[in-house]
Amino acid sequence: MNRASGMIAGALALALWAAAPLPAQPADPARMRPRPELRDIGALREPLAAEVFLEAALALSGGTPEEAARARAALAAALESAEGSLPGPSDPGARAEALLSFLHARILKRYVESQTRVDRAVLTGEYNCVSSAVLYAYLAKKAGLSVSGVRTPDHALCVVELPGRPVDVETTNRYGFDPGSRKEFLDSFGRTTGYAYVPPGRKDARRGMGDREFLGLILSNRIAELELRGRWEESVGLAFDYDALVGSPESRTFLLDRISNLTAGRHARNDWDGAFSALAAAAAALGPSPRLAELEAVTAQAALSWFGSRSDWSGGLDYARRLPPSAVPDPRVQGLVRALAEGRLRDSVRTAPFAEAVPAVEDARAEGILDARGRAELLEYLYVNEANAEAKRSGWLAGIAVLERGLDRVPGSGALTSARRVFRSNWTAEVHNRFAAHFNARRFEEAARVLEEGLALDPGNPTLLKDFETLRAAR
Repeated sequence: MNRASGMIAGALALALWAAAPLPAQPADPARMRPRPELRDIGALREPLAAEVFLEAALALSGGTPEEAARARAALAAALESAEGSLPGPSDPGARAEALLSFLHARILKRYVESQTRVDRAVLTGEYNCVSSAVLYAYLAKKAGLSVSGVRTPDHALCVVELPGRPVDVETTNRYGFDPGSRKEFLDSFGRTTGYAYVPPGRKDARRGMGDREFLGLILSNRIAELELRGRWEESVGLAFDYDALVGSPESRTFLLDRISNLTAGRHARNDWDGAFSALAAAAAALGPSPRLAELEAVTAQAALSWFGSRSDWSGGLDYARRLPPSAVPDPRVQGLVRALAEGRLRDSVRTAPFAEAVPAVEDARAEGILDARGRAELLEYLYVNEANAEAKRSGWLAGIAVLERGLDRVPGSGALTSARRVFRSNWTAEVHNRFAAHFNARRFEEAARVLEEGLALDPGNPTLLKDFETLRAAR
């Protein structure tokens, strides 16, 4: 079995403010329905007859009709030539073991981990655990034996029901009949395949399969190979075949995992429309699904986050209006829409006239675009900037008046209170310096007038009161 198959079906994990992905590339539509012949095989009762089993294996291998015909003919010729040399039905154990020897002597030549196709195994001799196990199962069925498949986390083998006990058959090795009792097998199997034998006692690590799931391993391995090459569309079509063939909750999860990977592949190309289109087609084929709804919401998040990562607030808001209606109510999507609107607002208020920017912030708060903290931060920014501009035009006191108005809107604001303290300090220093210039020149009347004007505006100012005492002492 292709070991990659255990690593493919990961969940999507998309950063909300990820770096901009690659430009979108056109993608072929994925096939969102099973082939009719797979649906027909999925409806058959198990165990499957030998010839039905073989025809299904050839169809699932994905070769051309000509390759299937050649493989069928080669198998038939090999079996015909061996018919007289195999032990008879009266000794099923010897017959089962002889079939494995025959398989390796006449058909299988070289282990290749990714070679899961049954037609190619017959025609080239290259095989892996799945293609060899399926071929052995066909031969055993043909010979009248009761055989089934077993899977481990990364491997497949056969079990033959013999009188009194079931016997494992590790089909990747010519010594693999009843492998726990064969030293030749134990010495060579790991070197040939890289796998370790999982004995029958390891119930936690092995599971029996019906014929359809057994044959489905051909598809799951082919899918793993396709996904390693990023061929997501093809893998989804095969996953529909797999689900129709196996028809279990696990096969449906496997199919949804492939759709998830297809969606992620389109995300990587910045193809949001393509991802939504694929999910809509999947929903039309499979019906409502919490998993598909989650993928749709994640796609909406990824699309809006991409616009946000580029500070394209308006583009993101325009795209939000085109989202599938079913994705819009998701709280995460709503949060990103608000973030885009807030980003656009923050950019606009930095360039808008003060008289227009403040009402815009208040409107955004009323509409739910800004929360209380966001409103306060923007108002603080606007009032501090306006206070600085007013101070340059008309002096520190005019700037302080702007800050006072800001504190009326944002009571208790630390930023505005701190700015007001600085402005008052600057104004005090300015008055003190004018006083000092007159005082040092002994223009006491002018110095007194400066202090009186200042204290009229700020009666309790400690610096100016101290200056007044200094002036009184000098007169």
